[in-house]
Parts: sequence; C-alpha cells; structure tokens
Amino acid sequence: RRPGGQRQFSETLAAQAREQGALDDLLPWMADHLRADLSVAALARRAVMSPRNFARHFVEAVGTTPARHVEGLRLEAARGQFETTTRSVNEVAGATGFASAEALRANGEQFLQLAR
Repeated sequence: RRPGGQRQFSETLAAQAREQGALDDLLPWMADHLRADLSVAALARRAVMSPRNFARHFVEAVGTTPARHVEGLRLEAARGQFETTTRSVNEVAGATGFASAEALRANGEQFLQLAR
C-alpha cells in the first residue's frame, strides 16, 4: 500500500503477471541479483539465447526492454531501502546495482519524469 493516493507498483509483480515462458526463472533471479551484470548479453547467456532473440522475447513477454526492467527493479529496491533503512545514498546505490549515487539520482529523476 502507498500513502497519499499513490498507485501500487512493483516491477517484479508486473513482470510475473505476464506470461514469461523461457523467462520464468530469469525474472526472479534478476530481482535477487541487482549488483550482477544485467546487460542484455549477460542475461541472454543466462537464458541460453542470442542477445537479439533474448531482447525481442523479453519485450514480448514482459512488455518493456530489459534495460528499463532492470532500471525499474533497481529503483524499486532503492526506494525500499530508503523507506526501511538509514543507509546513505552511496550505500543504497551500491547495494542496488547503480554505479554511483549520481547514477541513482539521475535514473530516479528520469523515472519520475516518465511516470508523470
């Protein structure tokens, strides 16, 4: 539940609600390994697909690109840490797979603009 009339949104739940087929195991793994290499090439290897086929299949199954999905997962995890811990922005950024606090801030601002 979100206060102030905010809509409830979870990248993980949204992705799980769609049919994934070959991505059934990969999507939860991604959410649990935000600090890992989550590039299309790395995810394609894990899904045993070519990068091009993986990217196409991912968009069809999840409804967004792999990069946007990863960004959403990382932002969701960061938001959760800000709400439940007293970690610094640098600590949260590192724990959720962002290269730096600046990258977290930039992605967060971009995400807010897209959501408006």
